[in-house]
Amino acid sequence: MPPPPRPVRPVSTHPLFPVFTLPGPGCTIPYVTVNCKSIVWALAAVIACLTLQGCAGAHFRAAAPGACDHAPLDPSTLGSLEYHTGIVFNGSKIGFSSLSMRRARGGEGLFEIRSLAAFAFRFLMVDKKFSLKAYDLVDENLALVEFSYDYDLDGNVMHLEGRLQDGSLLTRVVTHGKVEEKVFAACGPVYPTSVLYLYPAFRGLATGKVYEMTVYDGETRSVSPARLEVLACEESDLFEGAGFKVRVQLHSQEATAWIDRLGRPLLETAMGGVLVSGLEDDRRAREYLARTSLNKGDALLEMSLVPTVTKIDRPREAETMEVVLVGVDSALSIPSDCRQVCTRQADGVHCRIERDAAPCPCGGKDDREGGGSLRPSLEVQSGDARISALAESISAGRKGAREVASAVVAWMGANIRKEAIDVFSALDVLERKKAECQGHALLYAALARASGIPTKVVSGLVYSAEHGGFLYHAWAESCLDGAWVAVDPTFGQLPADATHVKLVEGESPGDLIALAGFVGRISAGVLSCTYGGPEP
Repeated sequence: MPPPPRPVRPVSTHPLFPVFTLPGPGCTIPYVTVNCKSIVWALAAVIACLTLQGCAGAHFRAAAPGACDHAPLDPSTLGSLEYHTGIVFNGSKIGFSSLSMRRARGGEGLFEIRSLAAFAFRFLMVDKKFSLKAYDLVDENLALVEFSYDYDLDGNVMHLEGRLQDGSLLTRVVTHGKVEEKVFAACGPVYPTSVLYLYPAFRGLATGKVYEMTVYDGETRSVSPARLEVLACEESDLFEGAGFKVRVQLHSQEATAWIDRLGRPLLETAMGGVLVSGLEDDRRAREYLARTSLNKGDALLEMSLVPTVTKIDRPREAETMEVVLVGVDSALSIPSDCRQVCTRQADGVHCRIERDAAPCPCGGKDDREGGGSLRPSLEVQSGDARISALAESISAGRKGAREVASAVVAWMGANIRKEAIDVFSALDVLERKKAECQGHALLYAALARASGIPTKVVSGLVYSAEHGGFLYHAWAESCLDGAWVAVDPTFGQLPADATHVKLVEGESPGDLIALAGFVGRISAGVLSCTYGGPEP
């Protein structure tokens, strides 16, 4: 089996990962392939189309003696700090990010960090746009005091804010007029992700040093541990001066950056060692905004395709499928249930999927009492009055959960267009009447839950005959007649065909972190496939 294409990733003001990925891996839909924003970390942007593997010796070398002597930065003497990075995808400039740090007016020992990210490109003849404006107020140790983030994703907006108070981090998310508040216990200092590279610079950079910190990650809306290790001090043809090579681990992901003594990222890499972004001046960073056409190719599809040697000619008819996934990290687990049974063997993870498998019982106490598969969330607003009213009108006169679910799928097929439009939530889809596969899954889940049907959003792989391999995709599982059934509203399938390989469950960004461990790192081999009725 040929290895999958190596993915790349954009850089935003978040020094390790993009704040909201635009776009993610391709999602197959009838006659067209679109992208899934919420399949977290999946897009990548490459600078100069180089990889570290195979060219590290040519581009990186030990720094000259004395070039890496560095004392900790003294915040009392720091006037201001500002830097810009360019974002390039597949050799084309698509955007920039910037960060500035200054003393806060009227705040003794406090600093303001303002971040900006913006990029735009065309994907499948659709203009994609993303912007972020972020504000972090930190103390002289870079610990978070308060923050405010504003996202704009293809015209869909979300506001995120929070502050540290009495040993707790209070957060508030606002989208479509809906508010979600969450409190995190803070046993010690919490840091914003904007200071991940500043933190070691303020404490003294030296080879072999390890830094561990607790960060609030706006993308996943979570408080998580981060680990930074200074591996070496190097010089390179790709940047000026000496850079400290730092490995950063956050969630289940890892990135490498070369930072200077001020904590500025001279170069960043992620997702298997692809060059991600480079430091540049303000004029060059903003130059792309004046261009009228950027990244005309649809290279994103190539980045997300999981190729196979054996082809499936009629994937939407597939009743059973056996597939082996090669390259799955030992730390990653693939769900098994009645429909999908996966086992790790010597040559990879073998999965057998049956479209009409023996029923997997559902409707337990968690579902009956409003558990995660029934209650509203920020992404699945099943309690919203508009969602509830629509669900009631769709389910009117229907008998049983399966008939209601079928009606919801049919309504979506007739009323929601399949377009490469990224969304934050089900309400985004309902208002705009168009979305990619993730949006279809979110709106279906909202309408199903509003109708009293426990429903989960799931993500994974689905086979595309058009592209000769698997693409990343999102669908749902609903509790119908006492059993979990895979439902794909994008394809209009109930149950979904057997080429759907579930990798993760959940609708929030945090739920999808594990998916990044698969993107660009696995290949697949189809061992067998059986077919049923006619292609829909």
